[in-house]
Amino acid sequence: MIFNEMSITFMICNILSVYVVYRFMNQFFEEKHTCKIIEMASYLVYYILLILCYWYVKIPIIMLIFNVISFMLISFNYEASIKDRTLGVVCIYSILFIIEMLIAAITGYIHFPMNLKVEYSSIWGQVANQIVGLAVVNILRPHKNRKRVAIPVIYWFCIIVIPVFSLYFLVMILDIGSLNKTNTLLSISFLLVINFSIIYLYDFMVNAMYECTNNLLLEQQNKYYRRQIELMDGMMKSNNSLQHDLNNHLISIESYLNGEEFDNALAYVKKMQKYNNVPNDSFSKTGNSVIDSILNLKLHEAAAKGIDLNPWSLIIISCCNHFVYAVCRYV
Repeated sequence: MIFNEMSITFMICNILSVYVVYRFMNQFFEEKHTCKIIEMASYLVYYILLILCYWYVKIPIIMLIFNVISFMLISFNYEASIKDRTLGVVCIYSILFIIEMLIAAITGYIHFPMNLKVEYSSIWGQVANQIVGLAVVNILRPHKNRKRVAIPVIYWFCIIVIPVFSLYFLVMILDIGSLNKTNTLLSISFLLVINFSIIYLYDFMVNAMYECTNNLLLEQQNKYYRRQIELMDGMMKSNNSLQHDLNNHLISIESYLNGEEFDNALAYVKKMQKYNNVPNDSFSKTGNSVIDSILNLKLHEAAAKGIDLNPWSLIIISCCNHFVYAVCRYV
């Protein structure tokens, strides 16, 4: 470990690098799962480990694996499904890695053996890498996705394979180092554009699925309301028909009573009871029509439900009949 100008620049620039990662995480994951202290502590630990890897490791493939694992662990500070978490981490790292390799290629570094220590000594490249990363996260900020929908696995797989393959192709290009500087720059630039497109495509797909889900829910809601209206309309028609029939029956009974044809009126009422399956026998005969009607109604309901009216219950009803009859006569 040597504290030279490059090491100090790397330590300072990676403060901004960690901030860019923080901004990207908040870009992809909105709701926090942990408190602010734990979240900030996780980024601090990541920064310290990143510095240690730079001092003691400097092997590209190990740094790549370390960053992917670190991003995945940091993402647990936020609420997300495993699919969204994996997709977010892969997209974030692929964009940052491609930016880093693009700046390295611009500064003349087009060959990075993945399994050997690599000394990258461009201070300008270090600074430019962080500035470009910050610019990219600011460009993506207006397109922050705030909708949550369940993405089918096949769609998720089709999206995530693109940044994964982009990382693989970029690693192969830099590891072999057979392309010249111009072709390397073009290849890395194309990969960066592709991964940018994936983010926009993902946002578009999520928004489209969200709108489709809302439309389906609205359609089901409209069907439910339509069914409710049809039921209410049927009930209204049935109620109007019932009122019409009841008025006709009352007119008939009234005509019998006005003509003092009480037997015919009673026969008409019994005929209506028979038509409506109302039993003619009475359990309660207290002489009070209100009490009799209530008791008979409830006892007939009990009999219709198969409740056994044993002799003791009939004795109690008979006692109540005599008691009520006596009270009514006394009053």
